[in-house]
Formats: sequence, structure tokens, C-alpha cells
Amino acid sequence: MTIWQKSAQVGKVDRFSADVKGFSAGQPITSITFTSTNGRVTISDAISDGDIVSALFTGVSVGSDEIEINVSTATRSRCSKVLLLVEEC
Repeated sequence: MTIWQKSAQVGKVDRFSADVKGFSAGQPITSITFTSTNGRVTISDAISDGDIVSALFTGVSVGSDEIEINVSTATRSRCSKVLLLVEEC
């Protein structure tokens, strides 16, 4: 599992992104879902810009959270998991 290079902060909002170039093979992204498995962040505004998918994360509580990223194109779908650390400011 990959670990995001930056951490989220409790009570703060930041955009987190992932590169899906190897997966999308040049096809447009048709669906994106980011899910917090531990509830340490809330997630909103998932978007794609070419091969980059991103969402706004708001830190809720200190600890680690496993973020599930589901991405689909017209012919493919994939789930990836990323570890996110949430810290106090």
C-alpha cells in the first residue's frame, strides 16, 4: 500500500491527488470515488483532470486512515488503497 507524501490536518481542508496514467491507458475517466475506511477524514469534490484524480479531504481525527480510490473508464475499473496520516495542526 502506498503512503501519501503529505498528511491531512484535523479541521483543515486540502486537495489530495493520484496519478492513474498507467491504469487509464489514455481513456477518459468516467467515474471516481474516494472512500475513507476509518472515518478520520471527510471527502468531497472528487474530480479528474486527464490522468490525475483528486478530492478535497477534511481532517476529522488524529491517526491513520486507509483511503480507497475507485476509478473507472468505459472499459476498465480499478481500486487502489492509499494510507493517509491525519495530524493536529
